[in-house]
Amino acid sequence: MPRETTQKIREPLPGGCDIGCDTCAFRAGSDTRREPYNAMKATLCELGGVPFYCHLDRAGVDFHASEDKPPASQLRICEGWKKAMRVVAQNPVWRKNRSLRKAFAEIGIGALERLVDNDDPEDRARHMKTVGMAVRALVLKKPRKLRLVVPK
Repeated sequence: MPRETTQKIREPLPGGCDIGCDTCAFRAGSDTRREPYNAMKATLCELGGVPFYCHLDRAGVDFHASEDKPPASQLRICEGWKKAMRVVAQNPVWRKNRSLRKAFAEIGIGALERLVDNDDPEDRARHMKTVGMAVRALVLKKPRKLRLVVPK
């Protein structure tokens, strides 16, 4: 059963210059941003243009506190991600290589998910290496010059 949250959802100010949640993974200094998994996933989503969903559904319920994920129609895109994307999208290099950057980000996110769900030290090291390679690919001006080997 989802728990109710006391999290305030603030409406973005005109021009979208505010972030909706106090615990947003894109808000500097938030507890969520200090968690390594959340910070890395947010970074990969930001640099790769992969949508990042808010932890609160449209009704304001924290769906991470529940075992049941709400239907896609109840999810909402994170306001912090939207703000970050407006900044990143101004970079002409990023706009030029969007599909390639998204692919690298998705590889990194997949490896990150496997990393946190794995207890084998060798597998974890391999997944960590893939995450690192994906991040490096995303910050290069010409990501196609990096060959990324995805572990099985």
